[in-house]
Amino acid sequence: MGILSSIFGKKAAYPGVSYKKKEVNNGNTYEVYTGPSRTVALEFLRQTPVKIERHYIICETPQGNIGKDMIMIFDEASGERIEYGERKSLPELRKSKTLCARCGYPVLPAGPTPAGSTDLVLLDEMKEKGVGCKCSSCSTAWCPFCVDKHKPDVCAICGSKMTLFRE
Repeated sequence: MGILSSIFGKKAAYPGVSYKKKEVNNGNTYEVYTGPSRTVALEFLRQTPVKIERHYIICETPQGNIGKDMIMIFDEASGERIEYGERKSLPELRKSKTLCARCGYPVLPAGPTPAGSTDLVLLDEMKEKGVGCKCSSCSTAWCPFCVDKHKPDVCAICGSKMTLFRE
């Protein structure tokens, strides 16, 4: 049963794309589909949300395989990013300590601060790693795709200062 089955309760049809198999390898889950072209595969992946860490959707095409994870659509052979995955906003902001307040995707912790370094990071670096921010007051998590680009260190729920999510 593919991710579309788990999201929609049945295997949703996407024109020209067929479910092939599911593989679990070293804690990673790969759902493999086949598609007639790279263009069709890209559209399929753009429409398929992945909200589970270490879960990958792969679409095999005659022009090569492309995949999607929680963060991006990528070329499977090289691992290079093709584009970031789109994250649709929830109907309203939600407070959560682990899920983004705006899109509901998991926010990954950055881990401990390495000795001698600071928490100064760019949003693009955070996007690549899937790490986000956390409000110092209401503890709400924010992914780097959803923070206000003009005020990325201000919580849109309570207006307090946000820091790099480290828990």
